[in-house]
Amino acid sequence: MPIEAQIGKLASRGVEIGDATAAVNLLRAVGYYRLTGYLYPFRSSERYDDEGRTRVRVLSGYRKGTTMAHAAKIIDFDRALRILALDGIERVEVSLRMQLGHTLGAKSPFAHPDPATFVPPFTAEYTDPISGLQTSKHLQWIAKANARRDASDEAFVAHFRDKYDGQMPIWALTEILELGHLSRLYGGLNNSLATAIAHYYGAGHGEQDRQLELRPERRRPPRPPVQPKARHRPQPATRRRRPAPGPSSRR
Repeated sequence: MPIEAQIGKLASRGVEIGDATAAVNLLRAVGYYRLTGYLYPFRSSERYDDEGRTRVRVLSGYRKGTTMAHAAKIIDFDRALRILALDGIERVEVSLRMQLGHTLGAKSPFAHPDPATFVPPFTAEYTDPISGLQTSKHLQWIAKANARRDASDEAFVAHFRDKYDGQMPIWALTEILELGHLSRLYGGLNNSLATAIAHYYGAGHGEQDRQLELRPERRRPPRPPVQPKARHRPQPATRRRRPAPGPSSRR
């Protein structure tokens, strides 16, 4: 659909176009469907009855006062907020790479292949239901880290491949891992190592506070309030009667 036709469609649905040149530039910059996504909260709506239940139907037109200039401001705000968020995430990610490499490296340059670095559930082997082979979360993590290393075209990675048969110390390996790899690595660490990293970020002061959320893209929804359960009187446990002693057991 030509840009002029897109502007006409928006105007026919109640959007105040204002400066036509600015509207054309905005549509060329972000596209019609992205723009209408930002305008969606300003769509008109109506209530209707559905078998005794009141529902809301979103209409194709826009509420009075919806303008292209307003949409442009929202897009600019969203862009600025996204840049700020990405800047913060980048700082945390770089810091986390350093803390994992430094903390594990103080234990050993090759602490990551050592099962003693991790909690038992992370290293416990089980049979993969698909391949039928023995594996563990630790072995799967090592395989993904090795695949990341082998696919890297970084000069320092090539150096370790050529000179040291691909063996990379943990402080170098963390520089090429994805955030998900770092998250799984941290989640499998034994308590002393994980707690040391968590304390660096002020995330607790005891053994129960080792948890550090490393997945900002995965947010838990708020939990609904817990409804009180109806109290019931517990039933007494049934006890098995011991048989009366026979004459031969009496003295």
